[in-house]
Amino acid sequence: MSVLKRIRGVSYGIAMICAVPAMAQTESEPTPPPSPQAPPSCEADAYRSFDFWVGEWEVRTPQGQLAGTNSIQPINNGCALLERYSQGGNPAGQSYNFYDHVRGTWTQLWLSRGVIIRMEGPAIEEGTLTLDGTITYANQDAPRPFRGRWTARDDGSVLQEFWERDPETGEWGNWFTGIYTRTD
Repeated sequence: MSVLKRIRGVSYGIAMICAVPAMAQTESEPTPPPSPQAPPSCEADAYRSFDFWVGEWEVRTPQGQLAGTNSIQPINNGCALLERYSQGGNPAGQSYNFYDHVRGTWTQLWLSRGVIIRMEGPAIEEGTLTLDGTITYANQDAPRPFRGRWTARDDGSVLQEFWERDPETGEWGNWFTGIYTRTD
């Protein structure tokens, strides 16, 4: 065998030996994905503007009749509130409430049997939150305009008021008024 053939063969063999570990390393040790960014904090004052509603509550009508109980708790590291409303000890519905810092609005999505409420709006002033949106009933074809307002009161209670607009008359009517008293 000529010297040139031997050198070529050795060179080829060395190249193959060097390539195998590099290929094996690529297959057995994938490049780790980039580290995810830490989730943004929800510490800004706007995220706290609805905290007056956090707690365990007994809900009564303005006439003093027990309407139900409500539990409002922070979720997702304080970035949202979860409401769980019960009547007679039975779950009656729940809502998700969150602040969208890009849009500068609070949003509530309420779900219960046969009813979906979607509302949003900015915190108008400290201790009051007013949201506008729609209510959709499972037995109707179109949503109706809907409005909700929560007001923190000096005695520690919260006044919750909801109005629905009649599609035929265009007038706003009371849908529900509740006075929240703490039980926690």
